[in-house]
This record gives sequence, C-alpha cells and structure tokens, in this order.
Amino acid sequence: MRVQMLDLRSKPGVGTTRGGRKAGGPTIGPARGRGEGRGAGAIVRVATKMLARAALVVVACSLLYSYALWRERPTTGPSGVPRLSLVPPTAHDRILVVAPHCDDETLGAGGFVFDASRQGATVYVALMTNGDGFTLGARREFLSLRTNPARLVEFGYLRQAESLRALGILGVQASHVFFLGYPDRGLAAMWHEHWDQRNPYVSKYTRTSASPYANSYHKNAPYYGEDVVRALEDIIVKTHPTTILASAPVDGHADHWATYNFVVYACEDLHERGLLTSGQPRVLWYVVHRGEWPYPKGLRPDMELWPPRGLGIEDVPWLSYRLSRDAVLAKADAIRKYRSQMLIMARYLLSFARTTELFAEATTERVPWVTDPGPDVDGRLADWTSAVGAAMHVHAEPTSDSLLRQFGGAGDFTGMVVARDKADLYIGLLVRRAASREIVYRLHLHPVDAARSGHVGSEGDIDVTFRPGRTAAVSVESSAGSAGGGRDLSAVEAASQGREIEMRIPLELLGDPGTLFVAVESRFQGIMIDQTMWRVLDLRQPKEAGTH
Repeated sequence: MRVQMLDLRSKPGVGTTRGGRKAGGPTIGPARGRGEGRGAGAIVRVATKMLARAALVVVACSLLYSYALWRERPTTGPSGVPRLSLVPPTAHDRILVVAPHCDDETLGAGGFVFDASRQGATVYVALMTNGDGFTLGARREFLSLRTNPARLVEFGYLRQAESLRALGILGVQASHVFFLGYPDRGLAAMWHEHWDQRNPYVSKYTRTSASPYANSYHKNAPYYGEDVVRALEDIIVKTHPTTILASAPVDGHADHWATYNFVVYACEDLHERGLLTSGQPRVLWYVVHRGEWPYPKGLRPDMELWPPRGLGIEDVPWLSYRLSRDAVLAKADAIRKYRSQMLIMARYLLSFARTTELFAEATTERVPWVTDPGPDVDGRLADWTSAVGAAMHVHAEPTSDSLLRQFGGAGDFTGMVVARDKADLYIGLLVRRAASREIVYRLHLHPVDAARSGHVGSEGDIDVTFRPGRTAAVSVESSAGSAGGGRDLSAVEAASQGREIEMRIPLELLGDPGTLFVAVESRFQGIMIDQTMWRVLDLRQPKEAGTH
C-alpha cells in the first residue's frame, strides 16, 4: 500500500513571516497596512480556485459515470443476441422461485409466475433475506434521519408484507412463501468466510448473528453458510420442484450471485447424496442488477427485455419467455405493491414489466482430464492445446462492460480455461491487457460438501492469490485470512506472461472434491475491477461424470 508522506520542512512563507517573526501567534490590536486587503483577496482567489476545481471534478465524475452507464446498455435489435424460447409452464410443473430480497422474485420472474399459476402449476417462493439493509428505504419509510436495529427489523417485516401482496396478485398462496431471514448484504460473506457454526456472521444492520424474525423458515436461523444450504435443501426436498428460478451468477449485487451459488450447491449436494427422489430440478437464473440495465427506464409494456451489453456472449445461452398482455399488466401491478421501494426507484422497478422475461440455464461444466503431467505452469497457454486436445474450451467472459474494466484492462478477464490430471487442477486466465504487478488476482475455490471430502474448515472458500512479478507472488489463504489453514501449499504454482495467467492447485488441498465452485476476481488497491462468472465444475473422471 502506498503511503503519501507530508513534507513538514520549513518553507518560505510557512511558519515564519518575511521579517522572521513567528507566524500563527496571537496579535494585539487591529491588523495594519495593505496586507489586510491582500490577505482577504488571496483567500477569495484560493476559494474561487478550489470551487472551480471541485466543479471540474463533479463534471468529470458525471461524464465518467454517464460513460459507464452507456457501456452497460443492452444489446439492441433482434440480431444482437441469439435467444431460444422458454416453453410456457403447465399444470404438471412445480416451480420454486428463490430470490435474495423482497421484490426480486417479482422483478425477475413475475410474469412467468403469473402464467404458471394460471395454468395450474404449483408455485413456491423462498426469500433469502428481508431486505432490512436498505437503510435509505427505512429512513424514508419512517421519516427519520437515523435507523436502528429494531427499526430495520420492522422495515423487514414491512417488506415481507409487500411481497405477500405482490405474490397474491401473481397467484401465489401465502402459505407457499418462505421467509428464510438471512442477513441482507451478508450472503456473500456467509458463502466466502462464515461457512459453519464456529464462525457465524454478524449483520451490520440488525446487529445479530441469527435471524431476529419470528416467522423465519428456521426459527433463530444462525448466520452461516451451512445453515443456508440446510434450509434450501429442506425446501427443495419438501416441494420437489421441476424448475427452480434463482438470481444470476453474474449479477452485480453480491447477495444475488451468492443466492445462485447456495441454490446450485444445495441441488448438487442433494444429488450426490441421492436425496432428489423426484429427479434433479432444472435451474434457471435471472438478472436484476447489471449497470443501468434494463434500459431505457420506466414502464414500457410494449417493449422487449434484452440482455445487458456485456452478457451477449456464447457462454450465456439466453432463454426468452414471452408474456401475455395480462401477465405484463399483472406484473406491473405487483411491482407497485412494493411501496417502500417504489417511493425511491419507481422507474427502475417498472422497467421489468415488459413483453419478455430473460432466463439462462445453470450448467455444471465437465472438466477435461489430461495425461500426467498436465500443462507446464510457465504463464503461456500455448501447450494447453496439445495437453487438453479437442476438449479444450475457452469460457468467454464479458469485457469492457464497466468503467473500471474499460480503463483497467489488466484486470478485465476475457476468458478462462480449466483442466485437471490425476493430482492437480489447472486454471488458465486471459485478461484484456498484459497482467500487471499492481493488480491482485484472487482465485476463489469452494468444494461441494468439503467436510465429507476431507476439507474441514470454517472459512468456506480456499483462495489462491497471485501478483505477477512479485517476490513470493503466490499465497494461499482462506477468505477469513488464515494462511492455508495448516495445509501443504508448496505445490501451488502460478505464472503469467503478457495477457495470460496460469495456476496449478493440488486437488488434495481441496479434499479432492467431485464438484467445485470457481470464480476469479481482480483488485487494484483493494478496489475490485472484475469478477468472472461463478462456474460449477464437475471434476470426476468421465465414467464417473456420466452418472452425474
């Protein structure tokens, strides 16, 4: 971290007067001479310059922000992004919508839910949090400049009531709505760091480490990741859905991608344990937060919803669901029931009431096996083609899709390749510009049911951190900060050349899991530049994976 030191040495005009007298001491009697006018004029000139500079900063920031929003506008026109049509639900379907906050269920899938209910399908909704961290909404609701934990819990109950009213319009029974009561803006921390009961998360809003809500699905639900998985698994087993609709692994809000991870983790874990007696549900995801998307803002019931510009990539096979006129109007009416949100962001919320809804299917990606030893970790991906062969696939990532990524090309991921041999996992990364020693690249690794597979720890993730060209460039730690948790880290390797980065991680370090969640982030001076889409990797040998 760079520290700018202040120069405290004496300079002309600082600390002494021109006559050598010490400045800053008390004076007796009125000031005399022309210095008084000169001093007042100097103050005015300095103040004017400061105001001018501040105005320039404001204008520059406004222009940069506008540019950033422009970059996030959706691809427009029928030829922009290929999409398939999502088949309408039938009376035989059982739908489970899992949403991070009260309103996301309607924004992301309200039209689909309305049609499913009209067709006789059974619909359930699970709300991960009650949105009690939205302090601006709470202050507006209670006409107060300050909030406290009790008021935020009251606000959470209010948001629950709004969801029940909205879902009633969409045809969902109140008894089919589950409030899980986990901490708003805390789901990512529970996924990364606060995984088991030894290290619960404390909400910075309600100041509790367990749900303060009397109607939570698990009473006094503790705030750690394993309890989230248990709650979701219990709901999935009880409702045995054919389709689960969850928030996106590429959503700009951390609660949203964390919700996706928890849902898919629960499905994978249930499948591995043989507890999905009704078959494995199809998991679809929806986007709510991605820059200025949806664009343009406001109620436009005759306009289609198109993907954000950065997500028009082949690794996101979009499914477009066309809404009837009745469904569009019902969705708009349901959105208006979120009064606490409408008072602040009505145009944004109503932007989701359009003729289509967008979904994409969650996938588990088969990792190709290579003959031992795998690719050389030299920072070049050229030998991957021969080592991996026809199975090699570069997973594309959105590029230049925000202001930071536009100007921070060394931290803007363009693709990822993955392979394994008998003992090691290999990950190759592509960035838009040459990897920089000023940027930290952090690989998040999260095994499914790590406790059974040998990785026991309260941290959740195991992280591999790499800084090109630095002494001891590679370090491995839990997200909680412990250096590897006593694991043997000597075999972890990383290297980079130009726009390519390679990493090799011993699978023994991860407990040799069958399924692994992976994402990579880049940071400059602690500020995140980019994070890849969360990917679920099937690490089993092909004959094993065939039964997955």
